Amino acid sequence: FKPNLVAVSCLSTEWYLSQVILSYAKEFDPGVFTIVGGRHCIADPEATIGHPSVDAICVGEGEIAFMRLLEALEKEELDFRIPGLRVKGPNGKIIESPPKGYLLELDDLPYLDNDIYENGQFYRPFYGKLWRSLDFNLMRGCNEFCNYCQMPKMYSFYGGDRTIRRYSIDRAIEEFVWQKKRWDLEFLRFHDESFLIVSNQYLKEFAQKYEREIGLPFVVDVSPLTVNSEKANYLKDMGCVSVSMGFETGNEDFRKDQNKAVSSKQAVKSFHALADVKIRTVSFNMLGFPGETRELIFDTIEFMRVARVHSPSISFVYPFKGTALRDQVIRENLFDPAIEEYGAAQWGRDFPAINNPNISQEEYAGIFRTFIFYCKMPKKYWGDLKIAEKLDDQGNTMFEKMSEIYLNEYIDISCAEGEQGRYFPGVVLGEKDRFTSGMAADVMFPHST
Repeated sequence: FKPNLVAVSCLSTEWYLSQVILSYAKEFDPGVFTIVGGRHCIADPEATIGHPSVDAICVGEGEIAFMRLLEALEKEELDFRIPGLRVKGPNGKIIESPPKGYLLELDDLPYLDNDIYENGQFYRPFYGKLWRSLDFNLMRGCNEFCNYCQMPKMYSFYGGDRTIRRYSIDRAIEEFVWQKKRWDLEFLRFHDESFLIVSNQYLKEFAQKYEREIGLPFVVDVSPLTVNSEKANYLKDMGCVSVSMGFETGNEDFRKDQNKAVSSKQAVKSFHALADVKIRTVSFNMLGFPGETRELIFDTIEFMRVARVHSPSISFVYPFKGTALRDQVIRENLFDPAIEEYGAAQWGRDFPAINNPNISQEEYAGIFRTFIFYCKMPKKYWGDLKIAEKLDDQGNTMFEKMSEIYLNEYIDISCAEGEQGRYFPGVVLGEKDRFTSGMAADVMFPHST
């Protein structure tokens, strides 16, 4: 096997592994052409193209740029002026051609080519079952400007343009019909930054055609800013079984510090609108922001309880390159970027990357492992859970006891009612999940102004 080109699509969490792969490729054949694309090239283009095993990078959307590069390599006439590419010239000089603009007409793209994948790639786990599934994006862009995200960096490469682009309804449905038949699909996963950045009328039309012509269960990510009761009903009608919302932290003021604009009251309404139509809700929460305290973490826990979140999810924030958060924590000496040069696992999100004088690493580890119990179990257990946070024999014994109680009494694996029940178990909020639903907002957020 002697490839002419090795191409890597790379997130920042994958950059260290990408360097290893490309170094092996060059060691095997120094003449092989290498190119890196993906969000990491937007976050840190200078260091990426500067790596000795990288010949070119693509900054921004790459469909047209990559195609033109392949055509040039096929002709053995390397084109150094392809918009969106940075290419090393004969003397090692980097020749840069900025992107001319977004790919505006998504309808002009061909169908996703899934023939290149082995059959096992189509099987994805969800709620205790393997499904034949594919991933799609209906749109490109985001309506938020969070300081821990690399999207603002991408906007800067396109002159600050934050245009939201999407497939037309008929074009999207056309491809779904084809892919469903071609690959015998049972499930879909939409990876849009926020699936509901559309009008009620657009979603209504899309829902009607999707339900009639596709009829597969699916999951989406949304912003709390985009959810209302009407949209929740459309999602329910078309077969949505789970909605994930990036919420990060339960304290409204602390959330605004991360440039997350949604209010706690609006977010509660969004979670309730989905729960009321029996769609499973997931909240993406993050620990480890600079200045965080134990009280702020428990504001997040209280929010999860009041919002009736079915499946709270927890990880630690990472200060990725190209983000405002990274600039902040380096400036405040809370993060040492040198650790990344030695292959520190940025994809390991179960420990804090940012130093915090308010909370020790051990306390963070204890909160991390008991977080779901605090969110879902009655407060009569909170004294025991505080013991279960301790990483010693007593704490481990109590953690095992709390785990058994949670699994036997409080984890929700009930079967959904009506049409959703044919898809999978576990989208109905059981009575034990509803014990905090009546809490008032001023009780729920004691540390918010």
